[in-house]
Amino acid sequence: MSMNNLTAEQKKKGVINDYDDIAKEYAEEFFEDASDNKYIDAFLESLEGIKILDAGCGNGKDCKYISEKGFDINGIDLSVGMLNIAKEKVPNGKFEIMDITDITYPEDSYDGIISNCSLFHIPVEELPKTLESFRRILKPNGKLLLILQEGTGEMMVEEPYRPGVHIYMNYFSTEQIQELLYEYGFEINYLAKEESPNEFELGNGKLIVLSSNSKKLDLSSNKKKI
Repeated sequence: MSMNNLTAEQKKKGVINDYDDIAKEYAEEFFEDASDNKYIDAFLESLEGIKILDAGCGNGKDCKYISEKGFDINGIDLSVGMLNIAKEKVPNGKFEIMDITDITYPEDSYDGIISNCSLFHIPVEELPKTLESFRRILKPNGKLLLILQEGTGEMMVEEPYRPGVHIYMNYFSTEQIQELLYEYGFEINYLAKEESPNEFELGNGKLIVLSSNSKKLDLSSNKKKI
């Protein structure tokens, strides 16, 4: 399926519609999946405070795990279907409809951000403002945990739950994500690759990246157009 004529908004809208449609099946498949918990634990241990944002929280799986560890976490997402399940499964959770490309929280609001399987649905042209949003709301030395799908470039991928329906994906190589994070004010602390443990995941393997917000870094010499 071609995406040559799709705008950034159309790409995102297609993703939102897809997750609204498959929200129940997705939760049944993934809500109890603990395969990322070891990386989340390392992220939590690296934090200097307890306030965390789950950017693209989906059905609230990670919010539930992190809150049970004693952290103050809230989740944002654009899929109403996913958020409805999050509110059902995590009744004490704090969830809000918000676009992760334009986060409206105040500067220095969070000690950490987790974005698990979310950034790879952001159109490439909106990655700069997304990472700038992350950097702005993170405190100095705040931590960012990204869990991505490894690959190269943008493409429309067939939805595993809906044959014939395609969803926008933006894949990352290790070199690309390292360079991109550096350009937008982050220092890499940890990077790992892992095979996808589930046939319903939208890629061949995961990239797990933990980075720190370098608030004092002068980005003027780093930025370049994506």
